[in-house]
Amino acid sequence: MIGLNLIAEKFSVWLLLLTALSWGISIAFAFLFLRHEKKDPSPILDIALLKSRPFAAANLYNTVVGVAVFGIFNIIPYYATSVLKLSTLVSGMILTPCAVGNICTAIIVSFQLRRWVPVAHGAGIDRHLSNDFFA
Repeated sequence: MIGLNLIAEKFSVWLLLLTALSWGISIAFAFLFLRHEKKDPSPILDIALLKSRPFAAANLYNTVVGVAVFGIFNIIPYYATSVLKLSTLVSGMILTPCAVGNICTAIIVSFQLRRWVPVAHGAGIDRHLSNDFFA
């Protein structure tokens, strides 16, 4: 990320090569880590979990929702400053109630999760959603 940021600020061949080298080192270390995880009798990451279809569906869903929420949260202050002609301070304050709501919702859901998860597993909702998603 630092390399991409440096390229965006001031492009040069040296920074481009540095970024490519950083990517190559990262990919090499990821490969070595996954190879080690496959051979280890008690791995840190469960490789079977990473390959499972419900896990992939949940990650894909979270990625899509995250990108949508990120886009909405970026467009609201831009709209407030460019169309409504509000100051940057006020446009940032517009997002404060939403951030407080997200924090409160996360706290409530974390306490209620133990009650809700066994019901979803017992009803087969998790299997139903993942089977429909990849059908």
